[in-house]
Amino acid sequence: MIKWFKLFDEDRDGKISLEEFCEVLGLRIEEVRETHVGQQQSAAKLQIDSRIQVLSANMELAVQVSITDECLRLFDQLDIFSGQADIKVATRSLKKYLDNRFSRMWHVVVLTGSFWMNYSHDDNYAIQFKCGRYVVLAWRTPQASTEA
Repeated sequence: MIKWFKLFDEDRDGKISLEEFCEVLGLRIEEVRETHVGQQQSAAKLQIDSRIQVLSANMELAVQVSITDECLRLFDQLDIFSGQADIKVATRSLKKYLDNRFSRMWHVVVLTGSFWMNYSHDDNYAIQFKCGRYVVLAWRTPQASTEA
């Protein structure tokens, strides 16, 4: 912490202002503010639909939103929530979407009851969420190691 204050607290008032930070790093304060506002606006727009309850996720929010939005789209399109449709079609379609959008081999499981599970997955590519009465599990298979 002392290092930071020595480096950035030019007026030695015990506070590091945005102006001091930008001055030391040679950044234009207007650009930094614009970038910050843009990031806040983007983050505010990036939300998981209120019909989804994420139980566990090891992935970026943008990927979570993409997966849950596609699941909702499929469930709505196939009328899954009525209980009359074949859930296999939705599961197959979601897997195909994930394979195409995020590459490699994905696994998709849709459940209506309790479950316990252990599995291996690529870092940052696993999610479990509730969608209506269904629990959806999706994860990407780790790439095989080429080390001996």
